[in-house]
Amino acid sequence: MIAMIAMIATLALLCFAIAALVNLARRDGRKVLSALAGHSWAAEAPLALCPITIRFTASTAPPRRVRARPQWRAAA
Repeated sequence: MIAMIAMIATLALLCFAIAALVNLARRDGRKVLSALAGHSWAAEAPLALCPITIRFTASTAPPRRVRARPQWRAAA
């Protein structure tokens, strides 16, 4: 009984994997084949970009002092 359930789960997983591969081949098959042939878009030179300088200054304001009320002092 357990072997039958394991076999059904394995077959379902195998069918899911095959369906995913077929979907990938339909959607990106041309890209994969061109990459395997060495004509990938990623192998081309990147676009020339201008460097950008970003200045960042962290403002560290001093913490505000809390004035202790007499009730707070008595509670402490």
